[in-house]
Amino acid sequence: MKITFEEYNHFASIITDIVSVPISGGGLMEGDISLIGEFQKRIRELEDKVEALRISRRVLMNLIESLENERRDQLLSLESKNECLQKNNCRYARIIMYRNLRITELEQKLKNFSRFT
Repeated sequence: MKITFEEYNHFASIITDIVSVPISGGGLMEGDISLIGEFQKRIRELEDKVEALRISRRVLMNLIESLENERRDQLLSLESKNECLQKNNCRYARIIMYRNLRITELEQKLKNFSRFT
């Protein structure tokens, strides 16, 4: 049997009202007393469940925070590696361009040299 928070509050107020009625006045019958006991037991169970949910929520929030921190660290690491790779790529591109230029110059000199000989 599931119970909503509003129902819980309603039952709690009813039980508080019932418990405050003096038994010696004859206001409570045996069935009422057993019903009160059942309600009190159900309230304790629900309070335990609420506490367990609070603990579960805290655990989940800690897990989420831990995952977010791990993801942030991993992202920073990847961004750093990417920057380093881009710098290396740029450096290698400059070296290749310089060598291609040098090859072109040497080919031109070889052409000019072969014309004169």
